[in-house]
Parts: sequence; structure tokens; C-alpha cells
Amino acid sequence: MAGNRANFDQAMSKGHSAAWDQMWDRAIAYYRAALTEFPDDPTALAALGLVLFQTDRLDDALATYQRAAMLTPGDPVAPEKCGEIFERQGRLNEAIQTYSAVADLHLRRRDVQKAIDLWSRIVKLAPDNINVRMMLVRALENENQPQRAALEYVDLARALQSARELEKAEQVLIRAGQLDPNSPEVRVAYERLRRKQPIVPINRQGKPKTGMLPPLAEEPVAEAAPVMEPHSPQASPLDAAKEVALGGLAEILFEEDTDTSKANASLSVGALMRGFGSGRDSEGRRAQVAMYLGQAINSQSSGNAEAALSNYSAALDKGFDHPLIRFMIGALSLELNAPAEALEHLPEAIAREDIKLGALYGLAEAHRLSGNTREAFTYFLEAVKVLDMSLIAPDRQDRLVEAYETLAESLSRASDADVNRIIPGLRGFLTGENWESHARQARQQLDGANDDNVVALADQVAVPEADQVMEAMRRIDDFIRRKLYATAMEEALFALDDAPTYLPIHIRMAEILVAENKPEVAATKYKVIASTYKIRGEAGRAARLLQNALRLNPVDIEARRELIAMLTAQGHTEEALKQYMELAATFYGLADLETARETYEEALKIANQAGARQWSAELLHKLGDIQMQRLAWREALKVYDQIKAVAPEDERARIALVDLHFRLGNQPKAIAELDAYLKVMFSQRNLSAPTIVLEELLNTYPDDAALVARLARLYQDQGRTDDAIMRLDQLGDIQLQAGQNDQARETIRQILALKPADPGPYEQLLSQI
Repeated sequence: MAGNRANFDQAMSKGHSAAWDQMWDRAIAYYRAALTEFPDDPTALAALGLVLFQTDRLDDALATYQRAAMLTPGDPVAPEKCGEIFERQGRLNEAIQTYSAVADLHLRRRDVQKAIDLWSRIVKLAPDNINVRMMLVRALENENQPQRAALEYVDLARALQSARELEKAEQVLIRAGQLDPNSPEVRVAYERLRRKQPIVPINRQGKPKTGMLPPLAEEPVAEAAPVMEPHSPQASPLDAAKEVALGGLAEILFEEDTDTSKANASLSVGALMRGFGSGRDSEGRRAQVAMYLGQAINSQSSGNAEAALSNYSAALDKGFDHPLIRFMIGALSLELNAPAEALEHLPEAIAREDIKLGALYGLAEAHRLSGNTREAFTYFLEAVKVLDMSLIAPDRQDRLVEAYETLAESLSRASDADVNRIIPGLRGFLTGENWESHARQARQQLDGANDDNVVALADQVAVPEADQVMEAMRRIDDFIRRKLYATAMEEALFALDDAPTYLPIHIRMAEILVAENKPEVAATKYKVIASTYKIRGEAGRAARLLQNALRLNPVDIEARRELIAMLTAQGHTEEALKQYMELAATFYGLADLETARETYEEALKIANQAGARQWSAELLHKLGDIQMQRLAWREALKVYDQIKAVAPEDERARIALVDLHFRLGNQPKAIAELDAYLKVMFSQRNLSAPTIVLEELLNTYPDDAALVARLARLYQDQGRTDDAIMRLDQLGDIQLQAGQNDQARETIRQILALKPADPGPYEQLLSQI
């Protein structure tokens, strides 16, 4: 029934006046009086919501704005206020979801700037939300805001770095440099990423906090090459690190000499000396340290190692304790055949990424010279690992770490004699003028293998006759690239004479068989290699090789079961569940529904034990589908009830429950489930999905009055008056045929309230009932 417009207007006017005078309780009373006349008036609801919000009555304000949002679909004002309330209440996930939906509304209205503002709010609430950050930077670029876009790219790179997506982080920083080539924030972020240090969030109140980083070279980021150029030739990583350390110490000295009073002189001698207070004595010590440091650098640059060591030690004694000083003392002590002193100082330098490889190599050499064979082996292996990690793609680094852990575990059981045989290979790999380019070539050879298998460089270097094996691998790869598969296989067989247990050669043989289109033989080869790795205790590699075999022969049920067992034992639940899905799909494809069902149930137990709710829901859906195909509706009903318990908002399960109750003749339960589903959808302000569901249900159950009534109501809520009248007409016919005259009269009154184009027939029918 329509309200009194004059009363409504008067109440609204008084409400506005009271709100203007900040008489909040009166304003609330007047707005509520207006709503008694027209309960669905969006303007009155918005006004009431604002006053409730101003008076911190957040729950009431939220309910009011949610009602306004339902009545004005497509208008962003009310839902945006809902987001603000969620944020004030600390319900951040709901705030983020709401702001995202409102940003989409602004985009549809072509108001990109408001979408940008909302995305900016979201990333303040969730700094690591990569998807929203990507939308934000794209919009800023499209709106021609390059400086701001560049800064947002820095924060996006920080989020990608936290997610271990280092390659993407590098790409977005390069893009940031193209947008704003002179941005110091971009240069600092790129340098920190290159040094494997955390990128600092942008401080938009001032300059970014760069901590102890040295000033960066004045060159455009866009010109920075993603792949670092090799160092100039050095005899070992220790020599290369000495050059880096020398440059770093010279920079520290330069900062001291230019202006130690500057706030950004964080690398000066004064900034790095601790515990000496202030005053004349402190100034004197700083001057002495600067003098010793300058003399040490000059002596080292001129080749006088003894004088350099003496001066570095004097600077340390005066309180200048820094990783670069420690490294230099250790490296020069080693050069002067004093390994004990090297062992004292070099561990302090390992934490610095730019000299870490050199420090590890130096420690290995110091232990070797001291006769500590096991310790020397450990540090040589760690040095090769650090070098290897710098050469492999970021997305493969986790597997490489696992390969080194496995190798270290395996070699820890080797005899002293075996370790003594291995050390020369590791040391020789890191020695010589071209050690770094040789390492790059070796890494490229290993990466020529199947992408799923990550082999450690040390694995290749540690075998007997390593040089011959590496050369043989190079020839095999060359023949494969030239598609000379028979020659490559022959070369592999020859290589096995020198290293019969070197499994990467066997892996190459399997790859050759794949290239020769011999999938069954190749799959068998992969399985044999996997078994060998498993016996060695290298379950990770064994699992990946079994995956290769299964790609070639997906219906190998025993291999897949073995892979599942390995993955489960390793705690790789996600991968194990994927393999369960593949195994069940194999049985399903063979029309063995019973075994497929049993397989899904096995997987479900693992998913439940791991608390993997999303997997549990997906597996239950698979079980439900099988029960539906078997026409086992009651069993299917139990399955979908379980899905509802673990995933209350699972739309497919809700709809399936409604359909199953109808199939089983339980119409009241079907409608109860339907109403529960509709409640969830309405809470999400989603009217389109329920509309489609009701229309599909009515195609199957066209005479169900409850379904027709709910669809008619949905049409009214969406402003689809003609469709609502059509469905109410259908509902009236159903009621009349069932002898429900009172209900039919009420339905006809609803039709007339909607003002149909031709009300006459409805009025006549109403008078006749």
C-alpha cells in the first residue's frame, strides 16, 4: 500500500534539518517516520544510514545500507558505505570483497578514478593482494599517471617477492623503470631484488626507507638487464668477492670523507662504529679508522697483502666491525697461508649476499688447508649450491634446494676416502679464470633435461671423471638439438662406461626415447630410474620421474598408486590429491564406477586429515556425480549434505540438494533447502544466480506453486514487472486448480498492485471467485 507523500516529504525535511544541526536522535526519528510511509525509498534509507553511521551505530547502519543496496542495484553509493562499515568493524575480508564489487560497479559506469581509489583502499588493508595491485597499476597506466603507477609497481614487486614469484617481480620493476626512469624508489627496489633483499614498502609520506643499502648507480632501470653479466675473469669466487668487498669499503670511506653529517651517510665509518659515544675521543677514533681503512685499500690495490691485512686489523681493533672488514681479513689471511685466522673471520661475512659465495669458498679452502676434510667438503658443496642457485630460474629454485639437501644427506654417509676423492672435483669446478662461464654452461646443459627434473651442479661435479662426463653430456645435448637421436643414444651408452651410476645420463636416454616416439619404452626407463632414486632415499626426484612416466602412459595404475604413496609419505598432500583425481578419472574412463568411487573416498580421507576443505568439497562433488549416475539418490543426498557442512556457500551442492529432495518426493524439504540457498545468495546481493536456478527448476517442476511464487518475487525485486505478472498469473491458475480460492484472490490482488496493462480480466476474475 502506497504511503502519504506529504507526510514523507515533511519527515525528510525535518530529518535533514536535525542532521544539519547534529541533533542525531531527532534526525533518526524523522527518517524512520519517513520510512513508515515509503519503506523502500532509497533516499530515506541512505539518509538514515548516514546518521546511524555518524553516531557509530554500525550494525544498524549496515542493515540500513544493505537494504538500500538491494533496492538500487548498480548504484555504488550504498554498498561502498557497507564496505566502510565493515572496515570500521575490523571485518577486513568482507570490506575487501565489498570494495572490489563496488570498484567493478564504478568501472561499468566508466568512473575509473573512483575504482582506483577503492583499489588503493584495498591494498592498504591487504598489502599482498597481488590481483588487486595488478588492476590498480593497469588502471593508473591507462589513466596516464606514470609516476604513481611506477610507485605502485614497486609495491606490486614487493608482494610478488613475498610470494616467491621473483621473475614476475623483476618484470614489473623493469616496467616501472620504463614509466619513471628517474625514480629512486624503483632503482632501490630493483637493487634490493637483485641482492635477494626484501623490497621496502613505499613510504608515501616521504622517501622510502632503504636501510643500509648504498646509493645506487645513476642509470635508468629500464636499461638494467634481467640476466646479470658475468664478472671479469677471476681465479675463484674468493677473488671475485675481494673485488666486491674492496669496492664496498671504498664507498664507505668515500661517505666518511664527503660528509658524515648527512642523514643518508648510513654507510660511513661514523655510522658503523658503535658504543664510542661522542666528543673529542670519538672523533679521534673515527679519524684513525678512516686512516687505517684508506691505507688498507691503497695497500691492497697495489698488491701489498701484508700491509693491507695489518691496516684492516687495526681498523677492526679501533671498533670498525663490519662484514666487509671481516671478509678482507679472512681472505688476506688465507692468501698469506694463515687458515686459522681465516676461519675466525670469514664466518662473519656469510650473511652478506654479495660476498657470500667468496666467503664459503674461503672457508672451504681454510678447512682444506687445516686438514678438516669433512668441513671442507661441506663448505665446497654449499658454495656450489649458492652458485647454482644464482644460475637457475627462480621457479625452479625450491626443487634445486631439495636436490642439494638430498645430495648432502646421501654424501654424509660417504667414507672419508670417498669424500677425499670428491673434494678435488668440487674445488676444481670453482677454480680457474673461466670458472663462472663454465658453471653457466654446465647449468644450461642440465637445464636441457626435462623441465620437471632439477639436477644439482654438484651432483655432476661429484662423480668420478667429472670432466669426461660433463663433456659427454655436452655432446649428447648437441646431438639431441640436431635431432641425431641414434648418435645421441650411442654417446650416452659410451658415457655410461665412465659413470654407470650417473643417473642424469639415464634420464637423457629416456628423453631420447621420447623424441624417437617410443613412449612405452621411455616410460619404463623413467620408472627404472625412479626406483633407483627411491632406493637412494631421494624420494622427491623419484616422484618427479614417475610423473614423467605417467605423462607418457597415463593409464599405468600401479605407477600412479606408487606415486601417490610417495607424495603422501613426503607430506605433499596437494600433489597426492591431484594424482588421486587422475587415478579415479582413469577408472571412470574405464567405466569402473565402483573403483572410481573407492578411489575418491580414499582421497577424501587424506583431504579431511589435512584439513583441505576445498579439496574435500571437490572430491565430494565427484562422489555425488557418481551416485547420481547410479540413480542412488539417497546416497547422493548424504554426499551433498556433507558438502553443505564443509562449504556452506557451495552453490552446486545447494542446488543439487533442492533437486534431490524434489526427486525423492519431499517437496517441503526441497523448498526449505531452496530458501536457505536464496538467503545465502541475497546476503551476497546476488539476484541473477537464484533467478536462473528457479527458472531451471520450473522447467522440471512447472506446477510447483512455491517455486512460481519465489520466482515472481525475484522478478519484482529486479524490476521485471511484466515477468512477475506472468508468473503470478501462472501461480493463480495453479491455486485455482487446487481449489485454493483464498490464496488465488491474494495472488490476483498482487497482480493488480503491479498495475498490469489490462487489469479488466483480473478485476472480473476477482469478483467471480
